[in-house]
Amino acid sequence: MSTIDFQEEALGKSRNKYLWFILLLLGGGILFAGYFSPSTLKIQNKVPQECPKGIYTTLGYDCESFNTFPIFTMEIDTINSANQFIVLQAIPTLEKNPKVENLTIEIEASAFVVGQNHNILKVISRKLNKIVSFECEGEGDYQKCEPNSLMEITEIDDSHYLFVVKIFNGKQLEDEKVTDIVLAFVSFNPNFQQYFNYLKWVLFIFAIMNFIIYQVKLWKLPSYRSDEQIHVRLMALMLIFFNEPFIQYSTITGHFIYTTISVIIVSAQSALLTLFWFSLLERLASLNNKAPDAIKLYVKVLAFIHFLMSSFAYTTLASDQLQNPFVDLQHDINPFTTMCRYYLYLFVFSAMIWSFTKMVQIIPKFKELSWRDEVSFVFTFCYVVCYLFFIATGSLQAMNLKGARVIALFGVTTMYTVILSIIHYPFAQEIINAEKKRKYENPIPNVQYSDINLDDMSISDSKGKGNLKKGDELKVDKTFDEDEVAI
Repeated sequence: MSTIDFQEEALGKSRNKYLWFILLLLGGGILFAGYFSPSTLKIQNKVPQECPKGIYTTLGYDCESFNTFPIFTMEIDTINSANQFIVLQAIPTLEKNPKVENLTIEIEASAFVVGQNHNILKVISRKLNKIVSFECEGEGDYQKCEPNSLMEITEIDDSHYLFVVKIFNGKQLEDEKVTDIVLAFVSFNPNFQQYFNYLKWVLFIFAIMNFIIYQVKLWKLPSYRSDEQIHVRLMALMLIFFNEPFIQYSTITGHFIYTTISVIIVSAQSALLTLFWFSLLERLASLNNKAPDAIKLYVKVLAFIHFLMSSFAYTTLASDQLQNPFVDLQHDINPFTTMCRYYLYLFVFSAMIWSFTKMVQIIPKFKELSWRDEVSFVFTFCYVVCYLFFIATGSLQAMNLKGARVIALFGVTTMYTVILSIIHYPFAQEIINAEKKRKYENPIPNVQYSDINLDDMSISDSKGKGNLKKGDELKVDKTFDEDEVAI
């Protein structure tokens, strides 16, 4: 190792001490933000105090059955502009019975916009027949089924709604030992939306500052910028768009074009991570610390395909979520989403196999890596594990109702990009060494004859001897005259 390389290695390792402090600081902030964030969903459970006679008469129901099985009546009147959807969900509870894995309820559902006295202002649905299935599992004295939606309203234009649900297969439910059915309204929590918007503003400003600082640092490096340094600059730029706070929880707002933009940004960030990780693995696993051009092109094509498939998958899912906010990547029955879901699973499996095969080659020579490659490898590996978890659990979808995972997605991505930028900052000695290396490999070219200005020289022929010295006249006299030369 040369003296210059040794100096850079020593300075780089001294910088690594600060990376763990930054990691602890940013990681603690993300954990704090996720732990103290409000609940993503808002649960409301309100039953009318009196029988809504007008509505029951319209539906042909008797008020004697009000608030008794098989007719349930629910109302919701605490609605503001931040509520973007309302879903009436049911949760059946069964006695301990291992044989019951799937439960089916046949219902007749009606929904109305009502006034203060339960007078009908608008009919949303009247006696809509539906069959709703529930997945039930658990241990103990009771089995609890997974909640499922009975009715939903995705466009909130009014302030007071009333739902009436009648169950037809009550006898069958008794035979399957259903002990209770809990109904509740579920909507997006406006407090979380506001909290998340403030958090994205912080991350957005943080991303801008990080990009400006990194760009200024990189400008000082006259040449010899590595592929990773250029790649990190692109990731730092994309992080600004990734954290933008202007498109809030776009899927819930119902504006599909905003959702599409949000999906494309998330998919682009995932593709950049794929490109950086695989390129780093290929270079570190190579014998001469340089990946072949063919491999670089192959990795770029793979990252681009992953970008297209991810965008298509989550855009299709977002379109379905506008109709049913609770559908997710694992349970969406759309054939296009199903196809993309299997692709994403295949990508996760392939990425794990590819990474493992390359890491087997890298780990034996891990101590021989430069300080920058060493920390880049460790931090990127940790982040790739997080991203594979986000893909496998559907946390990259446009609307994720798990608030902690949403915060972790944006927080961890910001933390990783900032740390990667710090790792690839060119420090002062590195800039000086790069400048010396550039001058050594590109010295000042020798003066050419074409650079001599002949106009300033006082030289004349024999017909103009006035400008010649006395000694020079003899030299001119001794030259041959062209007419004396005989062939």
